[in-house]
Amino acid sequence: MVRLIKNEDYKIYKDYPDGSPSKKMYDAANMDFNRYLEKYYAKPNLSQWNQLNRVFVENAFKMNKKEYEDYLQNSRIHTAMIFNHDKLEYNYEFIKAKQIFDDELSKFLAYLMSCDFLEEINVDFDVWLMMKDWINPGKSTYDLSILEIANFKNGENFLKQHLPEMPLFKLL
Repeated sequence: MVRLIKNEDYKIYKDYPDGSPSKKMYDAANMDFNRYLEKYYAKPNLSQWNQLNRVFVENAFKMNKKEYEDYLQNSRIHTAMIFNHDKLEYNYEFIKAKQIFDDELSKFLAYLMSCDFLEEINVDFDVWLMMKDWINPGKSTYDLSILEIANFKNGENFLKQHLPEMPLFKLL
């Protein structure tokens, strides 16, 4: 049985109400990942994903470097990340060539690659895709990599809900 998290500590949440965050953690540690995805990610709430894409990713792809810098400044959007617009299209083509993710997720990952996040943690993109603790390197309890998750039905929904929860985006 494949599980998202291997952590016995979550057994204390067994009797919590279905749908509660604690029960979701219990299920992540105890339920087969296919069933877990079907239960929680067949119809996910992607509002945070949609907002992040609308405000940052889509505009980065629509605008040239100067327009995007002006947009961020005029919008008073302050981020702690350093974004390199010059790498965006190259990164997108690099990810798209892998033929793993849908176009929306490919663009998001290209945007992420164009930030300084991976450089700051000193990890190559392909290595990061295979890391089990990809969401918060060194601190995550996940037992599946992005590549492993993407191969499951509803796996991309899971990624779209959790990628915006990375510490990098918490600063926004």
